[in-house]
Amino acid sequence: MQSKTSFFNGTLFRKNLTRFWPLWAVYAAAWLLAGPVTRFVTAFGRYAEPDSARRTAQLLRDLLETWADFGLASAVVAGVLFAMALFSYLTVPRAAGLFHSLPIRRESLFFTNYLTGLLVAAAVQLSAAALEAAVLLAAGAMAFPAWAGALACGLGQMLFFYSFAVLCAAFTGQIL
Repeated sequence: MQSKTSFFNGTLFRKNLTRFWPLWAVYAAAWLLAGPVTRFVTAFGRYAEPDSARRTAQLLRDLLETWADFGLASAVVAGVLFAMALFSYLTVPRAAGLFHSLPIRRESLFFTNYLTGLLVAAAVQLSAAALEAAVLLAAGAMAFPAWAGALACGLGQMLFFYSFAVLCAAFTGQIL
């Protein structure tokens, strides 16, 4: 007989997505402006010069700077905000008692909230990276190792800071 225990609750996942959509939208808009839009302006604006090797080097340097510098700042801010939003119920004793008395297991609550933040962050960053790759391909300056390294840097930073914020929020019960 199969076990009915699950560590993921689809209903709670959908509720998290719809409840905190403004936070996800602001995060997505920030990444789209910092990544693909900026890359498009620089590729077809001020760096549009005949020396393609220099333009390619400049575009790749800007790509790595964006994913390292903006990626770090956005990972710190978004990681904390995502954890604050998804685990805010733990800060009010009555709300924590209510959520933990529901038929959803505590492990399921934790993993669903944790995965919601990770999936949203990864989806936004993968979308921004795909659009940046399209812009770089159109500009003729695509270098897959640099693009993949920048994406890995952004995803790794977000994973670290979000996980650390969840650790602090979930195990201490303090939102900040």
